[in-house]
Amino acid sequence: MPVDGIGTQRIADISVNNVQGNGGGAALGNAMNTLSGASGKAVTPAGPTVTERDSAGRSYAFTPYYANTGNKMAYLETRSPSGVVSHMSLKQEQLDAYCFRKGISVPNLQYS
Repeated sequence: MPVDGIGTQRIADISVNNVQGNGGGAALGNAMNTLSGASGKAVTPAGPTVTERDSAGRSYAFTPYYANTGNKMAYLETRSPSGVVSHMSLKQEQLDAYCFRKGISVPNLQYS
């Protein structure tokens, strides 16, 4: 679930004030539906994370997982030398092209 920040009052685009405010029953039901949907999108690793580095010092951490459709996927966390972090998901078939563009070795992901 996305959380806007530490100590925040917003989780997954739901304001706690909206849930507690007017029409709390309907707002609470909407909040629960949104949270339930967001939790169903969580990534459960299907094998060990493999990390690669490029010549500029960026690290690429590939975590294998299965999508809810059964497709093999890789959750990618990229870290730059300055500390900027980004996240994305790739289908296994996209790994070769992505790694070629970034100038890194294609990780050997193990799916259990």
